[in-house]
Amino acid sequence: MSEQQRLMALAQRVATEHMQDPNLEAILLTGSVVYGQVDDVSDIDMTLYYADLPSPAMFEAIQQKALGSGGGIYGYDPQEGLACYRFVEGIKVDTGHQTTASLTEMLQKFVAKPDLDNDTHHIIMSGVQRGMALYGDAIIHGWQNQLAGIAPDFFRQLVETNLRFAPRAVLQEMGVERRDYWLVNELILEAQQRILKVICGLNRRIPPGKIKGMDVSLATCAIVPSNVTERLREVWMLPPTEAVAALIDLEQDLLDLVDIHLPQIDTQSERQRLDLPLRKQVYSVMSARAFN
Repeated sequence: MSEQQRLMALAQRVATEHMQDPNLEAILLTGSVVYGQVDDVSDIDMTLYYADLPSPAMFEAIQQKALGSGGGIYGYDPQEGLACYRFVEGIKVDTGHQTTASLTEMLQKFVAKPDLDNDTHHIIMSGVQRGMALYGDAIIHGWQNQLAGIAPDFFRQLVETNLRFAPRAVLQEMGVERRDYWLVNELILEAQQRILKVICGLNRRIPPGKIKGMDVSLATCAIVPSNVTERLREVWMLPPTEAVAALIDLEQDLLDLVDIHLPQIDTQSERQRLDLPLRKQVYSVMSARAFN
């Protein structure tokens, strides 16, 4: 049995334990187990949705089971739900417990007016969009169908608002040449976060809300620059000047994809911005004569 199969079987077993609750309506599995990208340190993430939340006594039992395994509590509110983790056969299993109605309401608001900048909403909604139903297929597939109806304008705006990268001169002259590698790395990280959001927009995917596991997110996208994951990784490993050049090349390739798939977005100003000088060269007549 592969590690992927073992974790999937374990997720099914944990889900089955909770199915005795008559108020349970759905269980959503998210994260690396769903995407088939597991290794020796992968955990299991699932959220359980109820018609009515478990009683305080039942929630206490869930918490004690988590603590007894060496796990812990992320947060608990008897009116809103519980988030905790436990260890099963040495594997960390994160479980969230909330009402079906609360997620349905959040999802409906998101579909009606999706927020471009709310990473928490993006984490939740991308999890629903890409997650797997362990129980309550009709409810979860209904949510996924609703998310498929998000207006194209959201994805266009996601691309448009994130097409803003630091000019080459800022990275090279203000960063590398001053040996201000804190600035260089900050700008590289910001650029890669924006690149991920632009790619999500091009592929009509809700952003994952975090940069962790970026390779997993990119693996499910069809519209990407060539060798995008390897190139993004390489930027962190190259000498600074080469890293800047590699990042700019990747950004330019991304702009080419925007031209192809969202031609209504003007990329010319961003192309000009990438080559924006820090200072304009102004020569007086006297200075010009000095070169003659």
